[in-house]
Amino acid sequence: MRKAAGHQVEPATLFRILQEYLTCGGARAGPTRSCGVDAKVKSRRWIPLALLVLVFAAFALGGCGRGPKGDPGQVGPPGSKGDQGAAGPPGPVGPAGPSGPQGPPGPPSPSIRVVRNDCLSGQCTVSCRGNEVLIGAYCGPAHNPATFLDERQVSCGIEVTSANAPLVAVCVQAPP
Repeated sequence: MRKAAGHQVEPATLFRILQEYLTCGGARAGPTRSCGVDAKVKSRRWIPLALLVLVFAAFALGGCGRGPKGDPGQVGPPGSKGDQGAAGPPGPVGPAGPSGPQGPPGPPSPSIRVVRNDCLSGQCTVSCRGNEVLIGAYCGPAHNPATFLDERQVSCGIEVTSANAPLVAVCVQAPP
């Protein structure tokens, strides 16, 4: 307890009187009186105090920086050798080397032959040679499907028309 001008005052009462003084803007407030201002206005009166505290904190922390740089110390002993680094970028391309000897000839490639029949004789069939295989054929300018008779023969039908002529077939030499 404290004595204030001959009166004994509890610490909690002092705190409440100080709080009312700050919220009421200096109006005299006692233990039983309130300043009559609603809570919203009371809370707005704390804003200047909060701003003052923030400005003071900014100035106080503004001085917290690095001081001047000191003199360098003595040179220490050299360290141990480190690991090998990554490889550098590749260098420029060098000149071409001399030509090597000619190699042996490779196997012969299969020959491809295109066979065409205009179907003017009334027969509209095509046959590949004995060492060839038929791989594709079509009939007429619209590329109508041809009829495969076996692996070497193809036909565009019995009746010859302009829609089925000419017959075009592709034969490839079969391996031996």
